[in-house]
Amino acid sequence: MRTNTLPSKEVYRDSVMQLPQVLHGAVSEMQAELWLDRVCKIYPANRLSGFISQQAGIGADDMRALIAHNRNEYFPTLSPNEVLKRKWLDTDSLKYAAPNETKLLFLGMAREVIAERYGMNRDKNLESALAAPMAGSWLIGRPALALRGQTDLLIDIQFEESQSAAKLASRADAIRLHHYDLAASQRGVSDTELLLVKVAIDPAFMDAVSALASASPNIKNALARNASSFRKLDPGLFNINVHRIEKDKHLYPEILEAGSQAWGNLMDGRPFVMRQDKPLELSKDQASAYQTAAKDFCAAETLARAATEFSNETKDRLIQTARAIGIDSNHKPEFTGAEVRSYDRFDKIGAATLLQERYGITRSQLCDNSYDTESMAATLKAMGVDPSRFQVHGEFNKDKILDVAEQLHLDLSEYKGREFRAQFSRKTRGPIFEALDEAKRAAVEPVKALQRELIAVIDSTPAPIVPPTHKQTKGMSPK
Repeated sequence: MRTNTLPSKEVYRDSVMQLPQVLHGAVSEMQAELWLDRVCKIYPANRLSGFISQQAGIGADDMRALIAHNRNEYFPTLSPNEVLKRKWLDTDSLKYAAPNETKLLFLGMAREVIAERYGMNRDKNLESALAAPMAGSWLIGRPALALRGQTDLLIDIQFEESQSAAKLASRADAIRLHHYDLAASQRGVSDTELLLVKVAIDPAFMDAVSALASASPNIKNALARNASSFRKLDPGLFNINVHRIEKDKHLYPEILEAGSQAWGNLMDGRPFVMRQDKPLELSKDQASAYQTAAKDFCAAETLARAATEFSNETKDRLIQTARAIGIDSNHKPEFTGAEVRSYDRFDKIGAATLLQERYGITRSQLCDNSYDTESMAATLKAMGVDPSRFQVHGEFNKDKILDVAEQLHLDLSEYKGREFRAQFSRKTRGPIFEALDEAKRAAVEPVKALQRELIAVIDSTPAPIVPPTHKQTKGMSPK
């Protein structure tokens, strides 16, 4: 239920006026008042407090946009100036999307399943502490799940539409989890592992559970209480993929630098200067030739992407069909053009965490161990030993090469070059995105029609002769 009355506004006024950008004067109290008035009209009361806290710092999703800007990467989802506008309490940037109740239900279930699998307790207090701003710091971020044990787990949970997508982790995932880790370290939690959990749920199963949960609050609560039973479900219905995100020591300072720069811009009321490519100056014929080639590429790439998505759908459907009819192991294929094979899958992270938490097994007994060579080198130096004698050379490092060349005043321009790479549009809004999105939808039916034609071709091809089995030939003499 939404709370739009004046008393609700009074409840949250102090929190808004205590935001660092308001106290610093980067946002006027009048603007903060207008923003609060607008927020109270569009946000449900149970989400207001958390939303206000988000404006007191830089969160993990904000950080992805800031890192992309600093790396000069194209990141269409969010720009750094949009991040600043939110923190400047700009009313035009306010949007409210109601949470997906079905996803929230399954998120709760996934949390229970993961906590039980690892034999660890969820720490809601830590999750809340990471989301709450600290005096003098801009680092905030709430992971989907925090589990406490010998080694604490910071976990991000995402839902994917297919099992194929659930097997992938992206650069954005790594940035988000490293951001959480920095926030945790700042709050005294340093011995951590970073996990990305991708959940793929069969759509029919999701609809059935959602319908059941909506029947009554009691049923919904019962489903949540018994979520651990989902561990025993066929993985085709409820599939959890766990990715261990390796800690990147170079990413931490990059996050801190990007956040400090953005926070400085925020407090100074200074937007980012956006880099823009210079416009092309082409003749009419040149522009026409370029546009024709670009449109050819866009159409072909759109078709290829539609075909790839359709291929993944049919692959998942083949696996689901195999499960539905009771196939549970490798077999001679019913149709030799495609087969479903079973492979062993072992959740190393879950099993190792269980052994550590419940049975006291040390990490060194369960891991491939290596040595911290940087610390060893520092120790050797302190002892007066030159560590370079123990060096093993790896790949050539571009930055080191350029540094040495600069020291020698050496021109390496003949070793440098530029290359062209055609890239499909990465826009996620605007007329070009809408046109390409419509083109992609238009490509689906022709792709399916071509598939049906190809099935007819496959059906018309004589099947290979399968040698008779021993059972079939018993009692028969060879011809």
